[in-house]
Amino acid sequence: MRKSNDRLILGYDRFKATVGVSAAVFGRELEEKSRELGAPDFSSMIQVHGNRIAQAMPGVIHPETDALVSDRKGLMLYGCFADCLPIYVWDEDKDLIGLAHAGWKGTAGRIAQLLVEHLIELGASELSAFIGPGICAKHYQVSAGFDQLLKPVEPSAYISADESFYFDLFAENRAQLEQYLPAERIAQSDSCTFSDPAYYSYRRDQQTRGRNLAYLMLK
Repeated sequence: MRKSNDRLILGYDRFKATVGVSAAVFGRELEEKSRELGAPDFSSMIQVHGNRIAQAMPGVIHPETDALVSDRKGLMLYGCFADCLPIYVWDEDKDLIGLAHAGWKGTAGRIAQLLVEHLIELGASELSAFIGPGICAKHYQVSAGFDQLLKPVEPSAYISADESFYFDLFAENRAQLEQYLPAERIAQSDSCTFSDPAYYSYRRDQQTRGRNLAYLMLK
């Protein structure tokens, strides 16, 4: 999946077959991807399922970070995903963008909401968002009481069916974004990483443990 207009490049691609490579190897992989995308520079993150947000720095792979923000044109933001949601946020007028990694722990930590708040603090006022591919509710079975652990903004995201329980990451992260953004300014993918063979899925492919790459750049 790749989208581009006169201001942004936004995408989500199947990336590499394995994880756990060294930072140096990962950096070279991102340099190669940046050349393919025509990005002059890049910044990435090593996600830890938290809610820390960092100001993206050229050539830096930020440790223990689950969201990046930038006001630099030509700086591609990257994050690696399997079933967690990539949250893309940008200002329609100002040069401000953000990319977040929202698994259940980051979602519990309100990473999508915090990203929007951070961009507003930087001066954003006309924000739009896109929720990228991730695991859909029917394939995301969770334990009883999961809602009490996560304490969702959207209670209906926790689903009970046939004595099993499921969680809708899309619905919960959309609800967090809607704390600040009107619904019509939030779009989302209809692709489920578990059911779509075009993408890696941690729950489906635990033996291969592949990854997908989300990216966002101001032109």
